[in-house]
Amino acid sequence: MKKNSLAIINFTFAALMLTGCNVGTPQLGKSLLEDVVAAMTVEEKADLLVGSLSRARTDTAVIVGIKEVIPGAAGTSNAVERLGIPNIVFADGP
Repeated sequence: MKKNSLAIINFTFAALMLTGCNVGTPQLGKSLLEDVVAAMTVEEKADLLVGSLSRARTDTAVIVGIKEVIPGAAGTSNAVERLGIPNIVFADGP
């Protein structure tokens, strides 16, 4: 009986320890890049390539998700929030 109780306590302790660890979805900056890319869906990868842009005027761009106008900005990548990937602002000029 004692051995069974000890085994249950050990199992419960191990389960609680694993619950506290981030064993789920990898996060950019906290996990290996290869793991983050492997966790991305085909749609998320394609969405990074397409990006987003909303032109306010021809000489500046209003970046989606960012409240300020950034001169020379050519657009942004789309964020993949579940993996901790932020959107990135791209610029054509200096």
